[in-house]
Amino acid sequence: MLILSFSVFASTFLFRICALSFFLFFPLFIYLFTYIFKLLPPSLLLLLLLLLVFAVKGYHNMKRRVLRAHANKRRLRILSAEHGLCLDSYNILCDASFLRAVGHAICNNNFSMGGGGGGGTSSGINNNINNNKNNNKNGISEMHEPPVRTLKALMHETFAAAASQTTQSDSEPAEKSKQQKGINLSLYYLPETATALRRMVQREEKNDVEKVTNRGSKGHGKSISSASHAGGGMKKCGLGAVAEALLKGLMCVGYQNRETTSTAEVSSESGGRNEGKAVTQFITEVASGKPHGYSVHGGKNANFFFVATQSHDVRRLLPADSALIRLTTMPTALWIERNGDSFNYEGSGKMNNRDANSSNYNHNKSYGSSGSGDVHNDFHCGGVRVGGHKGLSEADIAFMRHLSANLVPGAEPPLKRARGFDNIKSVTDGIPHVAKGKSQRDAAVTSRSGDSSVSAFVKHSSRRKARGPNPLSVKKKRKREVLRVDVSASQRKKERKE
Repeated sequence: MLILSFSVFASTFLFRICALSFFLFFPLFIYLFTYIFKLLPPSLLLLLLLLLVFAVKGYHNMKRRVLRAHANKRRLRILSAEHGLCLDSYNILCDASFLRAVGHAICNNNFSMGGGGGGGTSSGINNNINNNKNNNKNGISEMHEPPVRTLKALMHETFAAAASQTTQSDSEPAEKSKQQKGINLSLYYLPETATALRRMVQREEKNDVEKVTNRGSKGHGKSISSASHAGGGMKKCGLGAVAEALLKGLMCVGYQNRETTSTAEVSSESGGRNEGKAVTQFITEVASGKPHGYSVHGGKNANFFFVATQSHDVRRLLPADSALIRLTTMPTALWIERNGDSFNYEGSGKMNNRDANSSNYNHNKSYGSSGSGDVHNDFHCGGVRVGGHKGLSEADIAFMRHLSANLVPGAEPPLKRARGFDNIKSVTDGIPHVAKGKSQRDAAVTSRSGDSSVSAFVKHSSRRKARGPNPLSVKKKRKREVLRVDVSASQRKKERKE
């Protein structure tokens, strides 16, 4: 005990000495820093400042990249274990919003990859796009390879980093487990996706043309062509070519067992359908394992697809256990997510974070006036309510009922604290004084198992507390006795005696 007290005293003493020395020598450090800055030229100071900024930025980018890699690896392992996926082959379904985001990233030179995995850099892609504009006039179109190669390289880089250091099965020999197997990625899209992507590109090109004409009309001395160059029209005009190149490089999911056989009829039929509903129908039918009417190449993990999307409308329609891929720029990267863990979508289509909906009062109020027996029906084996809100398992509800009847989700919280003998008596009966519902009475019957804790509470609260201040802690005021002497009265007494 003596040694422990001495160590605590020594540590506090050293801390005080260090703090005091810092405050004493801090002005000296500031003076030396300013003196060195006065000696150095301004150009060198600017260079040092830029190096410091780049070092801090590189550190933050590295930290963000490491956190992203760990998050992707954790989510991919959870999804693979949940659905029993093979770790060397994955299927990805891309929608129109994701392909449009990839096209914008390619046109804006946001891809800064080193070309690993067969992918080219963004500068080479844009050079090929600009060089092939003249070749397209002559009927030569060889532009579709670089964008697809870049997208596949980004996909391979993401999944290779997420699937690295995964444990192999015990049945495989040790030599094969040490060898890193290549990852096979299959990228698909639906016919509705192609129609929606072309509509998006046409809408954006139309808006760009209107902006260019408005700028040309406002600038009297400029022509439309010069306005298009000044407004960045060359950057936007390659979006349609990149979109068509991506559609040509990816595999289109065809429909089988349909009455329409021609491509024109299929395209007209897919143009009238909603893309989000088509993607949801495809994911649910493939996950069910039943024979479906889609021409998908059979292989590993044929019953599970990652959905690459940027649209919240598609996310809202997809089931909670579906896997998602999201693209972010600056820096360009892919995030692997699970739809149920990211957002909570209500029936009205509004997006609410799951953490924002976990308040106790709203969560208890959402159950309605159903009894404790109905609470078990609102939950299934996963512990998540049917409505999409996070819920409690049967074991959690039983434990909360054992602690107190007020903790059961069906019970309303008491409005006031229990004061007086009547409220204490109601607590002993297991029924709150405020709420007298049937569900709470049923829950109160089961809560009588903790009679010992309730009786202890009653004994403690039945004591009458001494009202008023503590007499030992009150300082008594000193009373000063004042004696007043009347001079005139004393003189009168003396005169009478005489």
